[in-house]
Amino acid sequence: MVRKKILKHRALAFAFSMLIACVLIASPAFSQDGPLKVGDVIGDDLMVTTMDGKQISLKKGLEKDYNLIQFMTTACSACRSELTTLLEYQESVKDKLAIYPIAGDMSGAPAVERYKKKMILEMTFYLDSEFSLPPVFGFTFTPSIAILDKQGKILYTKGGYMPSDKAELIGELNTIIK
Repeated sequence: MVRKKILKHRALAFAFSMLIACVLIASPAFSQDGPLKVGDVIGDDLMVTTMDGKQISLKKGLEKDYNLIQFMTTACSACRSELTTLLEYQESVKDKLAIYPIAGDMSGAPAVERYKKKMILEMTFYLDSEFSLPPVFGFTFTPSIAILDKQGKILYTKGGYMPSDKAELIGELNTIIK
């Protein structure tokens, strides 16, 4: 009996992962050569959801010379730590860098609004409750970041963050953002 349940759960997990793979491969944002990489330019068809539920082109929303996309969730302590580091760094480069957190929270806008209020953040967040965008950039976990120029060219990507990464991350940012 227990063995049958285990086999059933494995079969369901396999079927679900195959469904996700098919959706990602069929996505117009997913390159035929696999995930986007440094040097690639994102297409106008790579969409994000605003907090009020509207779909907009990520590329058309890039405002600064350097635009940092952070894939995160509100329950992720590493995401919170990385975002704090990024916001501190942003203060030092002023108008050169925009930061756009994209929250992969299944609870959507209400969870992000609570997070923004708790963290005292007055910034634009986007939603990706289906976690469909990170794999386009080759990420499977949070936090992950990608830096793009104003034209949507990917300049840098990094997956994962630990507080001990702070100096290395700031060094990388200083190399990219001139």
